Amino acid sequence: MMKQTESGQELVAEKALIARNMVKVYKGSSLPALNGLNISVNQGEIFGLLGPNGAGKTTAISIMSTLLRPTEGSITIYGIDIVRYPNEARKLLSLVPQEVALYPNLTARENLRYFGRLYGLRGYQLEDRIWESLELVGLKKGGRAGFHFFRGDEAACQSGCRYLEQTPAPFS
Repeated sequence: MMKQTESGQELVAEKALIARNMVKVYKGSSLPALNGLNISVNQGEIFGLLGPNGAGKTTAISIMSTLLRPTEGSITIYGIDIVRYPNEARKLLSLVPQEVALYPNLTARENLRYFGRLYGLRGYQLEDRIWESLELVGLKKGGRAGFHFFRGDEAACQSGCRYLEQTPAPFS
């Protein structure tokens, strides 16, 4: 079954991400930070970008998540051209950095509420996802969700923040 976006574009379910000849040259630089990267990721596949510092990993992720525009090349996420339709593409993305920057003065529940609202969750849906997240990561037990973090709770809360999103993520 094919889904459609608000603009009527069909989502190509079998290919979550296709990047062809992705190039990025930053202003003032004569050398490309990224030079001809090609990636194809099927729905449900997990992939990683490995390489030394300066290899272009952050640039590639920034382009694929619509934070930067490529100098050359094409990138589609579920068939959506991210350069032409970045807002449509963003609705399909779930980018999770290595660490979610939590607010230490907030409780686990308050942090989850904050990030849930950033992800567009509201009302009962938000509260249900917060409780599911807290239960999943073990912070619901003993009422710890309403208190400030104990040792190890921060990592659990970061995992809970990642769980809040319900988008089909080609990469995270």
